Amino acid sequence: MKEDIINLGKVLVEELGLEPIVDTLSKWMAHYVSEQIIKAETAKGEEKAKLEEVCFYTILKLWAHHSALPRGKRPFEQFEPIFSTLEKLNPEQSRPFYGPYFPTLSVGLPIADETLESNHDDVHCWLKKTLEVDRAMRIMISFALQQASKDAIDEQTKSLLKHAAGLTSNKEIIVIRQLLGQDEEQVNIDHQKNVLMEKIDQMKTISEFSNQLCDIFTEDLDKLLE
Repeated sequence: MKEDIINLGKVLVEELGLEPIVDTLSKWMAHYVSEQIIKAETAKGEEKAKLEEVCFYTILKLWAHHSALPRGKRPFEQFEPIFSTLEKLNPEQSRPFYGPYFPTLSVGLPIADETLESNHDDVHCWLKKTLEVDRAMRIMISFALQQASKDAIDEQTKSLLKHAAGLTSNKEIIVIRQLLGQDEEQVNIDHQKNVLMEKIDQMKTISEFSNQLCDIFTEDLDKLLE
């Protein structure tokens, strides 16, 4: 892991030292980390081990504050709009990204699912639609986020992910790896086919419901225009 962190430091140094942007603080940090890396790599024996340790923790300290680096030089900067969107989608937020806002009902109500029965067929039908839309929207949102992540990835990000793999507590790395599917287990072809067929069925369901709503809204509009 120590070697990976030193390589991570090299990536940061390269990024911070890029021209033509002149930023005194960035240049100083790049020079300082670079100096520590050179000392560690050229030393020998006990001195080498000691300097590698110093270098290791210097890079970790820099990485701990990487989000505060200047604009245009922050690691994963191209993923920041994706992180922001994920925050808006966070169910813990007081206001959801989409859909109406309702206060939490903590009165011991049963958990609603597809098997929940209702005394009214119409109520049951609309509740079932609600769950179907929720499932389909999750698929659509996940797909859109994955595509955005694939478009945002570049060689620098790949290098950062490779050398920072040991930093398992870093939330940004965890999220990016999940979005890119790097943490998913390999599944067999039959399973992949079943998953895709299920997603296609769910997209057809949401398409049919969307067309139904368009008809309802059109009828309502026609009544207003009469």
